[in-house]
Amino acid sequence: MADPVNYCSWLVKGFCITQSEWAAWTQAGFTVGTFAFAMWRQKVFNDRAAYEKKVAAQELLQEKQAHLSDQKAAEAERRADISRSQALRARALAIAIRSELTAFASVVNVLHNGEHGRSPRALLDRIKDHFAIRHRALDSLELLNATDIVLTVVERAERAYLFLEACALRDSYINDDEQWIRDHFGVSRPIVDFALVEIQTLITGNRNEKRS
Repeated sequence: MADPVNYCSWLVKGFCITQSEWAAWTQAGFTVGTFAFAMWRQKVFNDRAAYEKKVAAQELLQEKQAHLSDQKAAEAERRADISRSQALRARALAIAIRSELTAFASVVNVLHNGEHGRSPRALLDRIKDHFAIRHRALDSLELLNATDIVLTVVERAERAYLFLEACALRDSYINDDEQWIRDHFGVSRPIVDFALVEIQTLITGNRNEKRS
């Protein structure tokens, strides 16, 4: 049997290995190297995948934030449009209602002083057209800040009209009818005055402007 070939190190004097040992060490080194290279490649792949995932998540978050911002802007614009539309409708209604409210105010100013005359029928015939405001209950719901006060006026006008209508049917005042008229219209006067201020504010936007 031939002597094995020895491989000796030129760095370490006296260190020699046989060809079979060299082959075993070489194979082991190749295996370790291959494994290390595979691990490195896997790490590079994992790091790249993690980075790409992070970038994708950031881009998705930015897209969601941009979309949410657009939605908020669109919603704000929609609400602004609704608000403008409501304000315009309220102003238009206020213009229409102002003359009716002013007409009712003139009746209030007369009747709270007891200037109703002796004939309820004649009185109602003379002033019934001044009670048109009593039909504005539904319209008053769109008068924004003036809704409550105008509704109060509508309710008081309706009560007064029904009372005067009942008196007109018998064409006479009985018991405390005349006192009721003075009291009801006396209480109504500041309410109507305040309603006129609120209506004028809707029309002009200036609370300090005198009504005309």
